[in-house]
Amino acid sequence: MGRSLIKGGNAPLDYHLRKVAIELSWDADCACDLYACAFLLDYDAATVSDGDFVFCNQPSSSCGSVLYQRVAGARVERFVVDFSKVSYEIKRIVFVATLNAAEERELHFGMIRNAAIRAVDPATGAELALFELGPDAPAKPTLVFAELYDDYGEWQFRALGQGYNLSIGEVARRYGVENLAVDSFNVARDAEE
Repeated sequence: MGRSLIKGGNAPLDYHLRKVAIELSWDADCACDLYACAFLLDYDAATVSDGDFVFCNQPSSSCGSVLYQRVAGARVERFVVDFSKVSYEIKRIVFVATLNAAEERELHFGMIRNAAIRAVDPATGAELALFELGPDAPAKPTLVFAELYDDYGEWQFRALGQGYNLSIGEVARRYGVENLAVDSFNVARDAEE
């Protein structure tokens, strides 16, 4: 079992690790659905291009370093990060989740049980780090769960747990995404169900 983190906690990743899987999960009995996305950010905490926003409708970053996967039959959203493909401009990869129809149904993360994010070695399945949201989850519909960040050439996983009263489109625009139809964020996922 990997290192269990509290909000703000860090876990260094093995320097020799070529890939890491980041998995967001939540209670299978939950009456709502969680949608996840990843933003590849530069020194200025901005995307370099609109291709640096990864989610169900755009399942690969422009450089191919981050791939989105929905785990069939489970309440798990997965991203596989290949460090060998990450552009030198990218210094952080931020993982954000939002709740489907949160405004209409008055949903927030304080209502979600067993929400967690973990870093896993995809080659062995070994858990490297775990951040469980817990009972103090913010009463917000969108959450920046965690990030990978480049610490002078060594990648680390940091638990964030920061909630926002923003749509995923508003978050994307804050990170500099301009031309992607983020309002269609739910379209591909809705078609799956």
